[in-house]
Amino acid sequence: RTHGDRVYLDVPFEEVRMTYAETLRTAEAIGTGLLADGARPGDRLLIMAPNCSQVILSWFGSALAGMVEVPINTAYSGSFLEHQVRTTRPRAAVVTADLAERFLDGGEPYESLERFYVVGAGEERDAAIAALRKAGWEARPWDELTTHEPGELPAVAAHELASVFF
Repeated sequence: RTHGDRVYLDVPFEEVRMTYAETLRTAEAIGTGLLADGARPGDRLLIMAPNCSQVILSWFGSALAGMVEVPINTAYSGSFLEHQVRTTRPRAAVVTADLAERFLDGGEPYESLERFYVVGAGEERDAAIAALRKAGWEARPWDELTTHEPGELPAVAAHELASVFF
């Protein structure tokens, strides 16, 4: 309210620069989109991507939706990744196109996952989405989450779980 026009998020390597007001509106759109896709407050959202604006915006959007952010180290695969997914039981995941393949042969450890939002563009993103769909998951571009008109978001209490870090 007091600094809406000031820069909040500045990611030069992406050429992304957002004000406080733009960041909030985008996070509200993402939160609304997650809930529209069937997420519920308390659900876990796995986020596996290198530092980028989509990580920050996904984190904020999930918090506004009352979800629990589960950031996963991008170096993890195999049993390390399986353990974290099995332990937190996320329903949705935000991943970059190049990391999506780590989930394709997972089986039981990944059974809680229902949908993926793939960060990226072009053929690589589209191929990752196609591979995830072929493996039985819902998958679509992350950018679609930002197209929602911000809607009613749940009231989140200070004592509610917001993140699970390993």
